[in-house]
Amino acid sequence: GTTRRLVINVVAEGGASEITMRTAGDDARSLPHVIGDVCAYDGPAPAVVDLEAIIARCPQHLSVLRGGTGDTSFVDFGPRWENLRAVRYGRREALLELALDPKFAPDLEHYLLHPSMLDIATGGTQRLIPNFDPETDFYVPVVYGRLRLFDRMPLRIFSHVRLRPESGNGDAFFDITLMDVDGRAGDRIDEPAGRDEYLALVAPTAPVIESALSDRVVAHRVARCEADPPV
Repeated sequence: GTTRRLVINVVAEGGASEITMRTAGDDARSLPHVIGDVCAYDGPAPAVVDLEAIIARCPQHLSVLRGGTGDTSFVDFGPRWENLRAVRYGRREALLELALDPKFAPDLEHYLLHPSMLDIATGGTQRLIPNFDPETDFYVPVVYGRLRLFDRMPLRIFSHVRLRPESGNGDAFFDITLMDVDGRAGDRIDEPAGRDEYLALVAPTAPVIESALSDRVVAHRVARCEADPPV
C-alpha cells in the first residue's frame, strides 16, 4: 500500500482546542477527515454501572463471527480488530465484551483509547439497527457527538450500546458507555447538552455525504452489497 501522512492541526480557543485532521498535501479548502473540539473534563466521576442488570435485560447471547470483528462478515480487518469476545442483545440495547490480544498489550502504553477496541466497541452491534442485513450492509461511524474520557482503556472492557429511537433509513444513532469488568466507566459517548446539529462526514471510502445529523454516535450505511455477486 501507499504511505500517507496525516496532518493534525490544533488551535487553542479559550478553554478548549479545535482539532482538524487532513491528509498531507490536500487542498486546505477541501473537507478535512476529522473536526472536533477538545477540553479538560472537570465534572463528577461517573457512577459505577450495574453490569448484572444489563445482562438481565440482554438475554439473547449470539455467537461471535470469525475473528471477533463484529457483525460484518465480508470485511477483512487487521488482527487488532479481532477483539470481540461475546455479545448479548436485549430490546434496543446490547452488551459487548472485548479483549485485546495480550500480544498487543504494549499498544495500551501509547493509547488512552485503543483505536481498534474503540472501533469494535462502537460498531460491533449493528444488528440493533432496523432492517440491518449482515450479509449486505456496512455501516461506519461519521459523528461522535461527545466523548468523555475518564480513564485509560484496559485490556478487557465491556461496551453498553443503546440504540436511539430516531435510527432508521440508513442512519443509526447510539449512546454508548465503555467500562471495565467492575462496571467503572472509562468512556461515554452521547449527546452533548446545548448542541443541536453537527455536519456529518463519511470516510473517503464512501460517497461523500454532507448532512446535518443530530449529535450522538452516528453510523451511516455506506455499502449495500449483493449477497451473491456475479462471477
